[in-house]
Amino acid sequence: MVHNKERYLVLDVLRFILALFVVIYHLFFRGGVTGDRVVESFSLIEILSKYGFLGVQGFFIISGFVISLSAKNKTPYEFCISRALRLYPAFWICCIFTYIILAIDRPFFWDITFFEFLRNLTMMEGFFQRKYVDGVYWTLTVELLFYFYIFLMIVFKVFNDRMLFGLSLLWSIMSCATYVLDMQNSFLAKVLILNYSSYFCLGVLLYIYKDKKFDVRSFLAIFLAFGACYLETLNKARELSERFGYFYNHWVMLAFVFSVFLVIRFFSRREIDLPAAKYLAFLGASTYPLYLLHQNIGYVVINNFATYSPPETIAVFVLLLMVVTALVVSMFLEPRARSGMKVVVTKIEKIIF
Repeated sequence: MVHNKERYLVLDVLRFILALFVVIYHLFFRGGVTGDRVVESFSLIEILSKYGFLGVQGFFIISGFVISLSAKNKTPYEFCISRALRLYPAFWICCIFTYIILAIDRPFFWDITFFEFLRNLTMMEGFFQRKYVDGVYWTLTVELLFYFYIFLMIVFKVFNDRMLFGLSLLWSIMSCATYVLDMQNSFLAKVLILNYSSYFCLGVLLYIYKDKKFDVRSFLAIFLAFGACYLETLNKARELSERFGYFYNHWVMLAFVFSVFLVIRFFSRREIDLPAAKYLAFLGASTYPLYLLHQNIGYVVINNFATYSPPETIAVFVLLLMVVTALVVSMFLEPRARSGMKVVVTKIEKIIF
């Protein structure tokens, strides 16, 4: 069997590709179509980038898999510390950088106060329905809720394949019921992340069966999860079609989700030869800062260059700028910030324990 490092490097590459989808969607479709973010229109690539938002759903599938994998054999404290060290250093760097750039430029779509910026640093804004420094932070709220439910399973010592399978079944059924009963905006749906739980369920099921063949009951669970995904994509297609005036095909959206599922299934079970593994790891590490940095800073760059360059040139430039900036953060800034956070955590542990 392949070692985890080799085996799951492909997931880092997949994450990077999904992040690029989201970047292209926000900068070259979302911002221009609505006209409330950028003054430039990228008509040549709008039709190709309109489905890029699905990168987020792909992230959730990967999270279901990776977080289940990383939580195995961890204590509640170890799980929390590992997640905090993974999320906060890069988030603080990107949040601070975004605030500085936007505070200097003062774009027409942005009105965050310094106090609101400080609150954003907690990563808890979404739980209180406050303004985000960057709109992409909403997914962190969803991720944190998923982490919380995994944390509870560890606390109550029920984190095992059997309970994870049961959770996936129950969560998928509840997600289906949410759409059938038209309760997507209810408090219960938000607390239990029922609008997105089916994607996490797919990832969890991939984790459970990563080293074994699917059986009858697994196909039942996968069918239910994809049933919920179908209802979510159907609802999303209607919503986006009305919002942007573009036709969205929910079957295309579901096919995208299925493709991500198949890629993870295929590469998580096979030995692979990655001669460029070191470079792929760099790409994987840059995914998180790329996602956090791209939207509002990208809008600022586009708006400032709109009168000087053709859309195609701006598109290439801003895309390369975002990728290079994310690589700088992941290779140089984040490791130092994480090391500093580890030192602080170690000192606190010595005082408390």
